[in-house]
Amino acid sequence: LGIRPDTPALEKPQVEFTGWGEIIRLTHAHEIEVTRQIKEFADKMVEIKDHMLYELTLHYLKEQVEEMDKTQGWMDKLETFGENPDIFLMLELESED
Repeated sequence: LGIRPDTPALEKPQVEFTGWGEIIRLTHAHEIEVTRQIKEFADKMVEIKDHMLYELTLHYLKEQVEEMDKTQGWMDKLETFGENPDIFLMLELESED
């Protein structure tokens, strides 16, 4: 076909963290960025009048609402209780009940 995809190398993910707080903040920032990208894509689909892909992006945005709620909850716990991992474990176990 004469088409060669240009697939750039993926950046190696971070594996060392200073603690729970950093992981939670990075996760929340990532979800904010993913949401921004999906909204941008949805805007483009409206602009080009691709209704099928717009509907698909709405599905992903609905999923992002759940992810944002989850990470915002962790951010709230971090702000309220600090970075004590024992407190986070206790709160997580309580939320599973």
